[in-house]
Amino acid sequence: LYCRFSSLVMGCTESKELTAERIVEGLKAALDLAVRETVKQLGSAGGFNDNPALHISIPDTLGEVMDKCKSLPGIGGEVEDFEKKMNEAAEAAAGSCADIFSNALNQLNFQDAKSILEGADDAATKIFREVLGGELLEKFGPIVKDKMSELGVVSVFEKITDAFAAIP
Repeated sequence: LYCRFSSLVMGCTESKELTAERIVEGLKAALDLAVRETVKQLGSAGGFNDNPALHISIPDTLGEVMDKCKSLPGIGGEVEDFEKKMNEAAEAAAGSCADIFSNALNQLNFQDAKSILEGADDAATKIFREVLGGELLEKFGPIVKDKMSELGVVSVFEKITDAFAAIP
């Protein structure tokens, strides 16, 4: 079973010796597959919007204000449209991050692999945060901004603020 899995993941043909290098290679291959599948899922229609665990709500104080605006005539539908478009922008941008994560996998070392294998369910996420640092936001931020503009998130927000400002 090990060699069969290894041949699929790492091209193993003969040796069954489990070295630190092979562990890291195998984990990188498994994580690369997981990243690509996750990105594919998130980047599809409804990847964020239809998944309660991943749905992006309007954050913080803005979310509180928007919740109160939902009941106002002429604004409520726009608030729901804003949140939907925000999630659609995340779905559209998600496909662009696979290479960012895959490139980060090349930076993993044995200690990282060990931490992921022995760690909690979110160990890989924590390692990615350490390895990528601000790079993910630096690379992914402009993509999200472009997708939000392309899908009209900003124009919907402006409709909401204009309607709110027009309330006597």
